[in-house]
Amino acid sequence: MSKIKYYILILSLLTIFFNCKSIKPKNTKEANTEIEQHEKIKGLSLTSFNYSIDIEDTKINHDDIYDVKYLIVFKFKSSNNNFKVSYILYDENNNIISSKEKLNATRDSLEKDTYIIQDYFIDMLNYQKINYKITVELNNKKNEYTGSYENLSIPKLTILNIGPIISNYINNKLNVSLSVNLKLLNYKGIRWIHLIPPSQDSYWNITWDVNFLKNEVNVNKIVYEENKNYIENGKYYLQINLNRYGLLQKEIEIIDISGNKDGKNYGLPIINVENIDNKKIQFEILLLDKIDYLELWLFDNNDNENKKIGFAKLKPKNEVYIDYLLTQIKDEDNNTVKIKYNKEYGFKIYSYSKIINGIKYISISDSFILKIKKFKLLPF
Repeated sequence: MSKIKYYILILSLLTIFFNCKSIKPKNTKEANTEIEQHEKIKGLSLTSFNYSIDIEDTKINHDDIYDVKYLIVFKFKSSNNNFKVSYILYDENNNIISSKEKLNATRDSLEKDTYIIQDYFIDMLNYQKINYKITVELNNKKNEYTGSYENLSIPKLTILNIGPIISNYINNKLNVSLSVNLKLLNYKGIRWIHLIPPSQDSYWNITWDVNFLKNEVNVNKIVYEENKNYIENGKYYLQINLNRYGLLQKEIEIIDISGNKDGKNYGLPIINVENIDNKKIQFEILLLDKIDYLELWLFDNNDNENKKIGFAKLKPKNEVYIDYLLTQIKDEDNNTVKIKYNKEYGFKIYSYSKIINGIKYISISDSFILKIKKFKLLPF
């Protein structure tokens, strides 16, 4: 991990569920506008609101992040030009972005009875969607409009999955890691991607892959701290520096299996094998009620874990009978693997949790030896 150079921009909570909650892209290439009207002034109405980014007038600041200039346009239909307009703009979590009061509209020279308010605001954050509240005043009467606008031409985060949290042993020491998966559409360049833990004293520098044919970015990354055997519970910040399109920031909260919102997260306890004989394998499993299923991965020999020859998906139980296990071990083509007697095989137990506080967990056991003590091939 690297030391933090950039301050955190605090946003409202955005909890992302592993493989459950994702933002799905719309099929249309046009921007999306929604307007809800409460009108008391006859003959006056809001017809549209939109925003865009002025790329040419966007400048980099001393923190290596661009201050983005957002151009906003309100369009009205009215036979009277004496009305005043006030507005408040919000992000997707209803934090105020910008506001102005009692602005005068300008007549549109191209359309009859059409008036426009053009304004701008500067912000280093990237806004994929803006909510608004507009108040129009005329002769002591008010019209109010609320709605949202989504500019689909700017970079858009469509998938963000956090998890699973993976626990295993590396050099006889517990290692706990966190996986990050995301997809960004409308790729226009990235300066960096950082994941900042709750302690905020450092960050992970996340690498990414660009699909130029689809103009999208994909990330599938596992992060961990080499000198710690846990990850932190709490609020993480994912930051994507989109150059002239600003800083895209999402907040993610990790709560551990026991419901702790801070402190150390050691992941899902690793399964231990207590006994193996010709009849059954006995496991020591903690938090059995949190486990969805198990997998036994079988390797050609105990010294070559890279040569996986098959696996068996098992129910979460404290034991499995050998006769049953041998019928369940399948290769990549779903064919039953033929096990030889008196041959040593290596195996590991992968434990997959249910979704717990929005996150899935995986634990990977040490390697153990499986040897069936007979002197002929098993009949298959």
